[in-house]
Formats: sequence, structure tokens, C-alpha cells
Amino acid sequence: MGRTEKIAISLSKEVLSGIEKLRKETGESRSAIVRRGIQKLLQEKESAARIQSYLEGYRRQPETGAEIESAKLAAAELLAREPWE
Repeated sequence: MGRTEKIAISLSKEVLSGIEKLRKETGESRSAIVRRGIQKLLQEKESAARIQSYLEGYRRQPETGAEIESAKLAAAELLAREPWE
């Protein structure tokens, strides 16, 4: 991890209690647990943005009828090769 900066935050007693429980279970520091939680939130936000971008692109240029037919034929061909016993 590169250079780090310190910040001060206020937490409810319930949240701090949860962090302490996790700290004891994982052996991590408070900072590590909070950092991991924030990283997860940032990753989820990035993932949601990528999904939204994909959906917008699909709406702008949806698949054509010919592409759908081609996909169906390819799937049928592949499935016909599978041993179903």
C-alpha cells in the first residue's frame, strides 16, 4: 500500500463495538478493518458504475434479430454435442 494519511472519524458505540468484535476475530487493527470496509464500498461503487455503463451501451445499441438468431443456433449446436445421460 503506498503512502497513508491519518483521519479522525466519529463512530457510534454500536459501530465501534462491531469493529472491536471483528478486530478480535480477525486479529486486524481497527485501521485495517475500517480501511477494508471503505475499500469494499469503493469497489462496489466502481462495479455498479461499470454495470450501469454496460447497460447504457446495450440500450444505445441492442442486439439485432439476426444476432439473437445466430446465438440461438450456436447454443443449440453446442448443447446437441453434450452427453445428456
